[in-house]
Amino acid sequence: MNVLFMMMDGFRTEIGAYMHLIKEQPWLNVKVKTPNLDKLAKEGMLFERAFANFGRCSASRTSMFVGRRPDSTHVYDGVPWLRDILGETIITLPQYFKQNGYRTYGLGKSYCPGYGSDNDETKSWDVMWKIGAEDDEESSWKAYSQEEREDEPLLDDVLLDKVQDVIDHSKNREEPFFLFSGFKRPHLPMIVPEKYLDLYPVAEIRRAPNEYRPNNTLDINPGYHDNDEFFYADDMNKSRHNYNSDNMAIEEDMAIGLRRAYYACVSYIDDLIGGVMKKLDASGLRKNTIVLFAADHGVHLGENGLWGKDTSFEVSTRIPLIMTIPGVTKPNTRARNFVELVDVFPTLVEAAQLPPIPLCPEVSTGWEFCTEGVSFLSILNGTEPKHWKNRVFWQGRWEHEDERFRALTVRTDDYRYTEYVLHTDGKVIHWPDSPKATELYYKPTDPGENNNLWNNASYASVIQELSQKLHKGWRSGLPEKILER
Repeated sequence: MNVLFMMMDGFRTEIGAYMHLIKEQPWLNVKVKTPNLDKLAKEGMLFERAFANFGRCSASRTSMFVGRRPDSTHVYDGVPWLRDILGETIITLPQYFKQNGYRTYGLGKSYCPGYGSDNDETKSWDVMWKIGAEDDEESSWKAYSQEEREDEPLLDDVLLDKVQDVIDHSKNREEPFFLFSGFKRPHLPMIVPEKYLDLYPVAEIRRAPNEYRPNNTLDINPGYHDNDEFFYADDMNKSRHNYNSDNMAIEEDMAIGLRRAYYACVSYIDDLIGGVMKKLDASGLRKNTIVLFAADHGVHLGENGLWGKDTSFEVSTRIPLIMTIPGVTKPNTRARNFVELVDVFPTLVEAAQLPPIPLCPEVSTGWEFCTEGVSFLSILNGTEPKHWKNRVFWQGRWEHEDERFRALTVRTDDYRYTEYVLHTDGKVIHWPDSPKATELYYKPTDPGENNNLWNNASYASVIQELSQKLHKGWRSGLPEKILER
């Protein structure tokens, strides 16, 4: 069974097939145009509650590729390189497929570029192509004319050609392929073919519905920052003077322009995904190819008064995840189960019928091959267990007034609870009696996370219970049958 894994960079659940969830994800744009992804969702299973384990690309992707959580990989931003921390013998997702007879392709953005990850070709990939950078220090977004595109294709256009070439050449190969294609959009700078901007008239674009800091959020809350990556370009940098703790809104033309460019990038990516799937169908390989579409994290476009990624808010960590397995998944199905990116490694291994990956112990230091995720193949094939994980976890990191903090979150059906503590490398062993800051949101009535309940006496027992669950860690959320495997 082949594997085609398509991952986007900073891509929210801004897909037509997810619009039935707008009440629990009020940041979605119901007018977004994604016909190809909608078609893919109808062909397989759409996961309604999928989450990244970190709201930043490098930490999220490293966690996914080794099947362990960020406090086990020790990768919280672009550095360090995972093998420098976990050792040269650590086994990655593509490496395991390679060891089991697959020809592996890492095309586009796989890990985070630089910092050693570009040197992983010999271990993880038979063929690797890095997508490179499209820096524009003047503009955070801009239209790209058809003439410009013909003269110099965008890097995502080049990636599409390379993915299609791999599929073409795989028709005559006996060995199965593991093809990871990491598209760049809608990561900044949002350089997008102008025809996709035409899909979204300026007059129809609205600002975020909650462009303000949540109620009862402390000024010292280290989770609040103006994202340097989002403000690096000259046009956004000019907005810094108008963006502070008292006024979280940027200028009207900038806000509308950025949101419009983001939606255009989504439709552009949708077209590229359509090109990949058409080639796969035409090749005759679709009938024995697992297809997975996902994103590494989400992004704020003004929601909660923030622009950019790397926060504890759900708009930064909730992601799309769509999967099809020939002969296994039923068409047009949806799953409400919690799943996390850390679950992808064991799921693909089981779906491809490779030798299973063992569950990690609480502390996995020194383990070359284990996972802190759980295969969700039983959900995909309809034999869903009666008991599944009842909570998910994600992490973050911040600097505030020359101090470094960790943000650790547990998400249950009803609540998102986060504690901010002083940074420690690895798992928190000794939790402080009082965290630096706390967030609690009641999701059924506050899906946009606008009212922080951390100091509401009525929720004292809830906070105590969630704090205990957070401190016990990811294994505490798994059913006994999974722990016994």
